[in-house]
Amino acid sequence: MAAQFASWRIQDVHDLSPSANARWASGYYEGCPGIATGEFRDKIRPSYGVLLVPRDRPNAAYRFVVYTPARGTSEEEFAVVEKRDVEGASNFFLNAAHLDAIFDEESRRKKHMSAKDAVLLFDAGETEYEVDAYYWSESAYRNSPVDL
Repeated sequence: MAAQFASWRIQDVHDLSPSANARWASGYYEGCPGIATGEFRDKIRPSYGVLLVPRDRPNAAYRFVVYTPARGTSEEEFAVVEKRDVEGASNFFLNAAHLDAIFDEESRRKKHMSAKDAVLLFDAGETEYEVDAYYWSESAYRNSPVDL
């Protein structure tokens, strides 16, 4: 997997567009806008949501990947959750949230959410404001728009 992303790097605060940077700053988010940490895959091991951008043209595209390291009998996992190959990557950033903070119990049960947390992918372009929550359900990452 590392060879597949050799020409990519993690989205950084300096890569963000002015509107995304303002949204990032107004949310009092900590850390890096290209990394989210939580229990995205299951409730027993941490996972890392990573927003990758091309090294030479960071606004040209992105790859949203979730990495879950091996633990016990579970093997490490890489999942390319979303990819975009058009200009505008500078409008996107990641964060994490507990599923019970953004979905009620009935929604979590209906959507078969089995982990503790979701990765939030923010589209904070000048004319956009969208947040999608990516969560593990049955055997794949699924997403739903959320209001935050």
